[in-house]
Amino acid sequence: MRVSSADFAMTVLSAMSAKAGLISIVVSAVVLVAPLSGCSESALRARMARDARDDLLGLSRQGLIACAGAPARQERIGDREFLTYVSDPELEPDTCVATFVLRRQLVDRLDYTSPSGMLPRQPERCGYIIAGCMPEKDAIDAGAIGEAAGS
Repeated sequence: MRVSSADFAMTVLSAMSAKAGLISIVVSAVVLVAPLSGCSESALRARMARDARDDLLGLSRQGLIACAGAPARQERIGDREFLTYVSDPELEPDTCVATFVLRRQLVDRLDYTSPSGMLPRQPERCGYIIAGCMPEKDAIDAGAIGEAAGS
């Protein structure tokens, strides 16, 4: 049986199209599942730290200490109190310093810095400081991210 070059070309193009479709499906699955994998735990912790800047406003001093523990440093200046927490002090360049500014015993502001006073190099480290105060912590610690990805 003789196959024309046009028929051969159509068969090859059809096979390539099917393969491209399969590749597209695999790439789409990777793009959709990757955010759910363990590697995204750091992204979730960074988001949790960012959200805490708003979510923890108005939290009482007692509530803060109950969920975050005792601060590494405390200082009072005028009507403000500064409670400072430090994550992973042994990882100096990647350490996060979280400073809660309280007024009238309530969280008024939350700032994150590195030990040098710059923005933290790894913002997810800040998430470890406030994790006990945030509801997302339960999903991260329960391994829901790994389970969703089939890990």
